[in-house]
Parts: sequence; C-alpha cells; structure tokens
Amino acid sequence: KLKPTFLANVVSLQIAQESKLKICNLPAFQHGQIIGMDLASMIAVHLMDIRANCNQCVLDMCCAPGSKLLLIAELLQHNGVLDAVDINRDRLNIVAALFKKYVHPNSPQLPPR
Repeated sequence: KLKPTFLANVVSLQIAQESKLKICNLPAFQHGQIIGMDLASMIAVHLMDIRANCNQCVLDMCCAPGSKLLLIAELLQHNGVLDAVDINRDRLNIVAALFKKYVHPNSPQLPPR
C-alpha cells in the first residue's frame, strides 16, 4: 500500500513540520495510505541503497516501532529477506500491528507469553 518517499519529499516534510501539521488529521493517514517518519529515519533507509531486484537480506536489530522497517519492506517489494528483532515485546506488538495494517493483513502475530 505504501509508496516510498525519500529526499524528493523532504521539502514537503519540512514544510509540514514547520506548519505544525498533525499527520493524524490527514485523510491519507486515517486511511492507511501514509505513515509518519522522521527525517533521520528516512535518510538512514535511503543510505542503505535497498533495491528490489537485488534479492538483498536486511537485518533490523532494533526494529520497533517499525516505520523504517515498513519502508525497507516496501523497497524490497517481496524480493529478498527482511528479519526484524527487538528486545521489547510490547514494542514488537506495535511492529506486528503496523505490518498487519500497512503490509499484509495476514501478517503473523507474536505467540502469547
């Protein structure tokens, strides 16, 4: 569902931040078409140079709350391997919920404790 946005949209992002725009009030956010992500996270993913046709393997060792992970998944386009871990189970539940909402409704859930 999500479309990756990088440096081309940084100007729009900065304008939105300066105007104190609340992303949660935007219809696109409410319909699951966009997510909020800070500039540093966007740049970090951009610098990874992820390409869908290269069958890359990505390990995110501190994946929660999940916005970078979603962007990485979008860039991989189901070509490659994406492993994600986090030390905090509650934060992993947030990641699972994001994937269910934005990537695939049948995303696996964490087993009960």
